[in-house]
Amino acid sequence: SVFALFQGTVAIKRVGQDFDSLRASMLVVSDSEEDAAKKMAFVRDQAYLLGTDLKTAAKAFLALSASSEGALGEDGVKGLFTSVMKISRAFGMSMDDTKGTFKAFTQINGLPV
Repeated sequence: SVFALFQGTVAIKRVGQDFDSLRASMLVVSDSEEDAAKKMAFVRDQAYLLGTDLKTAAKAFLALSASSEGALGEDGVKGLFTSVMKISRAFGMSMDDTKGTFKAFTQINGLPV
């Protein structure tokens, strides 16, 4: 029906806007567009490997990176991100619990998620 087609179009547009926003945010925590693309590829690969939602994983990585990169460096942030994601999957944590874990790490450094 026309209504279903309209709803599908709206949903596709919303997903595109969400990913445009994630790309823009990734630029904020990156040194260049190339660096932002590499970080987004890292998050995408980790989300795929661990079977998690890309949007949620990207937001968690962004918050963790913004709050911790100065203290941990890029490799430390990636290591922490990957460890939390792996532990989350190993223990069967819900996405809300995983978000809470990332929120705790970012709050340690004083940034809201």
